[in-house]
Amino acid sequence: MPNKWWFDDDYDVWVCDGCNGREFVSWSALLNHLQMSRNHKFCADCERDFVSWSALRSHWANSASHSFCTLCDTHFDDDDLLEDHELYDHFPCQGCNQIFASELGRYEHGRQSHLFCTEHRRAFLSQANLRAHLESSAHVQARIPCAAGCGRKFIDYSAMVLHLESGSCPSGWTRQKIDYKLRSLAAARPYMTSSQRLIAGPTTQTRSSWVATEDSYNDWEQAYECFFCHRLFNSLAGLNQHLTSPRHAYATETGRNGEKLYKCPMENCGRKFSTFSGLVQHAERGGCGVLQFRLQNALDGLTTSMRALTW
Repeated sequence: MPNKWWFDDDYDVWVCDGCNGREFVSWSALLNHLQMSRNHKFCADCERDFVSWSALRSHWANSASHSFCTLCDTHFDDDDLLEDHELYDHFPCQGCNQIFASELGRYEHGRQSHLFCTEHRRAFLSQANLRAHLESSAHVQARIPCAAGCGRKFIDYSAMVLHLESGSCPSGWTRQKIDYKLRSLAAARPYMTSSQRLIAGPTTQTRSSWVATEDSYNDWEQAYECFFCHRLFNSLAGLNQHLTSPRHAYATETGRNGEKLYKCPMENCGRKFSTFSGLVQHAERGGCGVLQFRLQNALDGLTTSMRALTW
C-alpha cells in the first residue's frame, strides 16, 4: 500500500495523512511517531506501513530482509543467530525444517508426520534409517555370544561374524580363516559360489596383505590411486584402509577383484557377497523374499556353520 506520509516542500515539514495531516519538523520525529503510534503498523527497516499487525508480522516472517522468530516474535541481526535461537531455545524437528515451541509439539508432529521412534523421540528421513535404528543396540539386547568364545555378545549373527572377520577377536580368527573353515562344512556349501576356487589354506596370499606405498601417488591426479580399481584417495592411509576392506577380496596382481565367495541360496535372488558376514546380514534381513519362503532353512544352515567356527 502507498505510504501515509509525505514531505511538504512549501512548509518544509513531514505530513502524516494517516493521522489527519499531523506535521513533523524532521524525519526522525516522523519516524518516532510511526514506530510508537497505535495508528501505524510500521516496519522501520523497510520503511513500510501495514494495515494490520497480522500483515506486519507476516511481512517479518516471510521477507528475506528479516530474521524473525515466529514462535516468540523476536528479531535477530542475521539468519545464523536466528538458527542458533531456534536450535537451542525451541524444538526443531529432525525430520524436516519445522520448529516447535514445546517438546510435546515436536513429539506429536514427529509421531503423526514422520517415520518416528516413540521411545527415543527421534524422526528419521527414510524407512532404512528407522529400521537400522530399531535393529541397533539402542533397541535390541546383545544376546549372540562370540562363536570363538571371547565373551563379547552381539545383537545379531552378522555382527558377530564381522567381529571375527575383522581380526579384532582375541581368538585370532580372521576373514581368511573363516573362508577356509567354511569350505569344509557341508552346511555352508549351498551358500558358496565356487568351492574349488576358494583359498587353499590360511597361508594363502589375500587382498588384506596388500599395502600401498608412496609409489601409489598419481602426480597427474594429485592423489593416491588404487592399483586394482583406480579409485583415488587423498591420503595413503585412506588408500590402505580401502585395501583392507572387502572391496578386493583375494585380489591378484592380474585381477582387480577376487571372486565373491558367497551367494544367496534363493533362486530368485542369487546375490553374491565378498564376505560371510555380508551373506548372513542379507539372510537376516530377508531383502530378497527369503523371509517369506526359506528364511528358517537358510538361517539354520548359516547358524550351524557359525557354530562350527571353533579351533
